[in-house]
Amino acid sequence: MPRRTLKRLTILLAGLLPVVLVLGIWWGGHPSSLPGPLRDAFVDDHTATLDQALQIIHDDYYRKVDLGRLVDNSIGGAVRRLDDRFSNYLSPSDYGRFQQSSHGEFSGVGMEVSQARQGLGVTRVFPGAPAARGGIRPGDLVVAVGGRSLAGLPADVSSGLIRGRPGTPVTLTVQTAGKRRTLRLLRAKVNAPSVESSLRTVHGVKLGDVSLSGFTVGAHGEVRAAVDRLRQRGARGIVLDLRDN
Repeated sequence: MPRRTLKRLTILLAGLLPVVLVLGIWWGGHPSSLPGPLRDAFVDDHTATLDQALQIIHDDYYRKVDLGRLVDNSIGGAVRRLDDRFSNYLSPSDYGRFQQSSHGEFSGVGMEVSQARQGLGVTRVFPGAPAARGGIRPGDLVVAVGGRSLAGLPADVSSGLIRGRPGTPVTLTVQTAGKRRTLRLLRAKVNAPSVESSLRTVHGVKLGDVSLSGFTVGAHGEVRAAVDRLRQRGARGIVLDLRDN
């Protein structure tokens, strides 16, 4: 083959490769768009049916529906139908939050909350965190974030409004004993302590109290260290508190 022809062929192939790669990636995410023979060869019936159903909903529903959300809901529904309380599906955003919580580190104002009718009930405030510096205390109620009412919102949605990049401001409306006040706090990276311990005497017997707030990475070592410290201080028994984790 002449050198000039070989050079042209090389240039042509180099130009076609990116096109083939892009088409392959696109068809991989849209198998229903493959030509019939290729779809039959590479896509099984169940996958093709699911993809076609999702595509029809996305294309023909009377209002716009996010395809990624459809996929997440479909997978979540399939896992729920297993009727197994130990099996759960986490969307990419849910998994990101899970990773944060499992490492005991997140960016926010440094408090633990629970669902309440009017918003979020504060159950714990971490010492030195923005919430503590702003005067928030356990028992307070966060009723709005940035002027948006939290009444009726799921706890994870409300908490997501409070979290954000370190150094960014967030405005909270906090209710204490029926009185409301507005606080402007700067978010920060917060290391949530997983283990707290104390020593108390009950009927003349020293007992250690170890509270584990979450099964975070390294929590087992913190529990062991807390138990060892309490035993060195004379604890005759240990109470392990696993509530609310």
